Amino acid sequence: MYINSFYDPYIAGGAEITLKNLVEGMKTKNNDVMVIALWEENTIKKDFVNGIEVIRFPIKNIYLPFKSKQNSIKRNLWHLIETYNPFVISHLESVINDFKPDIVSVHNTQGWSAPVLWKFLRENNIPFIQVLHDQYLLCPTNMFKRGRICQTQCNVCKTLRLMYKKNSNYATGLVGVSSFILNKLKNYEYFKEVKTHEVIYNSRNIKNFKYNLNYRKEVNEDMVFGFIGTLAQNKGIELLLEVFKKNKKLNWKLLIAGNGKEEYVSQVQQKYQDNSIKFLGKVHPDEFYPYVDCVVVPSLWEETLGMTVVESFIYGKPVIGSKIGGIPEMINENNGYIFEYNSQDNLYIRMNDFEKNIKFWKENSLEIQKNAKERYDYEKWLEKWKCMYQKFI
Repeated sequence: MYINSFYDPYIAGGAEITLKNLVEGMKTKNNDVMVIALWEENTIKKDFVNGIEVIRFPIKNIYLPFKSKQNSIKRNLWHLIETYNPFVISHLESVINDFKPDIVSVHNTQGWSAPVLWKFLRENNIPFIQVLHDQYLLCPTNMFKRGRICQTQCNVCKTLRLMYKKNSNYATGLVGVSSFILNKLKNYEYFKEVKTHEVIYNSRNIKNFKYNLNYRKEVNEDMVFGFIGTLAQNKGIELLLEVFKKNKKLNWKLLIAGNGKEEYVSQVQQKYQDNSIKFLGKVHPDEFYPYVDCVVVPSLWEETLGMTVVESFIYGKPVIGSKIGGIPEMINENNGYIFEYNSQDNLYIRMNDFEKNIKFWKENSLEIQKNAKERYDYEKWLEKWKCMYQKFI
């Protein structure tokens, strides 16, 4: 059984895509699987998505997270309720009794009041693995506020997360999708009594995406850098645009793929109007990766594991990535460059380095692709998860 805040077609971020890949993969291995998620209606809905049984519960809080922007009073009240909300398990017990899971895999817990959920599972002798996709268990805003990374947990978050830290020890096992996120929670002494913990990097089922992996951009004089993802401040899009506009060369082009909040996107597009910068909107990966020489991941917040990096490698594209979060775990001298966090000067240096070594990167494209397929192999990934589950069954 899998528990998450949302499930397909309600996608809040990369965690939902990863979970969908995992659940569907486990189903193909002849496992009985069920997903428990939240939705905005006040009724319980039994659904089937690609053959996966999904039970959607109404949220036991004042609004569904990520659905719409709320004022500060509502947000503060929501997080206060979330700290310890006994009503979240009101429907869960009967579903668990009917399904009788051998193990429960808990992913994002927004709306589930994790301390209550964890305690319930432990008291009912149900082994469960907590999967760390982000820093929500430390901070409601993922340790990123007012455009900056929180260097330490503030007193407000310490108070809001007292029961999270205490009840985290109810977990049977712990998985981080990167060493960064696993170590971060352990350094704050969460899951202190949990003996079994492991890093399992995310994967993608390439067959599902029908990637045009063999298409290669023609070699010409243009040097095309690319950005793909959510257009938001924490993704560092303006850092990249500033560097590009101030320092660009005549043969440099920049493709921006993705969308974001309409007002923000409009402001960015107006501020950085330039013939060499093209905003594509949200596009299929096949309409982006084959047409760039290099992908830039300039994140300003601590990305747990940037799946843009993985996708870039699967296409054979080198990455220039920010030295933050889990990004440095993925990049080495054979697949890209790391630049100093939030440094325009260092990013520009790395973009120049890429241009100087363009012949190497063109020749190394197939090797990048090959290594990515091996490291993020979907079948091997499923096997790692199966081995993790079997430790507790």
